Amino acid sequence: MIRTLFLRGARQHAGLLGALTLGLFLFQWAIVWVASRIEMGPGLRQFLGSLLPPGLVDTIFVQFGLASFGGAVAFGYQHPLALIAGIAMVAVMATLPAQERETGFLDLVLSRPLTRTRYLIGICLLVLLGALLPALALLAGGTVGLVVIQAGETVPWNRFLPSALMVALLLLAVGAYTLLFATSAHRRGTAVTQAVGITLLFFW
Repeated sequence: MIRTLFLRGARQHAGLLGALTLGLFLFQWAIVWVASRIEMGPGLRQFLGSLLPPGLVDTIFVQFGLASFGGAVAFGYQHPLALIAGIAMVAVMATLPAQERETGFLDLVLSRPLTRTRYLIGICLLVLLGALLPALALLAGGTVGLVVIQAGETVPWNRFLPSALMVALLLLAVGAYTLLFATSAHRRGTAVTQAVGITLLFFW
C-alpha cells in the first residue's frame, strides 16, 4: 500500500517533477558553460571591477566563491533560482496531505485498512524524492557541462558531490517542516503559505 501511495503521488505530479528536473539540469549546464566562457575571456573579477566598486567586488567573491572556475560552477548549487525550483518541488510533495484533505480524497484513503503511519511513510518517501531530484539534476547537469567543455580532468565532477548533498539535505529540512504544516492544514494553500513564510524567515 505504501508503494501504491508513493507511485500515485509521483504520477500525479510527474509533469511538474519532470519539468523542474529538466530545468535544473539545463540551468547547471548553462552555469558551467558561462563560467568557462568568463574564465577564457577577460575574467569575472575584471569584468565586475569595471562595473562595481572594488570593495563590493571583493565581497561578492568572498560570499559566493567566484574567484575560480570551480567556485563559479559551485555557485549554481546555491543560486536563488535553483533553490526556488527545488523548494517548489519538495513543497508540492510535502503538502499532498493538505491537498487530499481539501479534496476529500484523504477520507477515502483512510477508510480503507491503512494506518496513518503507513500513509505518512508514503508521503515521506515522496518528500525524499522531491529533495533528491533537484540535487541529482544539478549534479548531472554540471557533470555533462564539464564533459562538454572538456574540463573534467582539471575539475572532476565528484568535487561537487558535497554541494549536491547539501542541497538535498536543505530541501529535506524544508520538506520536513512543510509536511508538519500540511498535516494540520485543511487547505494546500495554507500549508504552502506557512512553509514559504518560515523559509523566507530562515533565509533572512
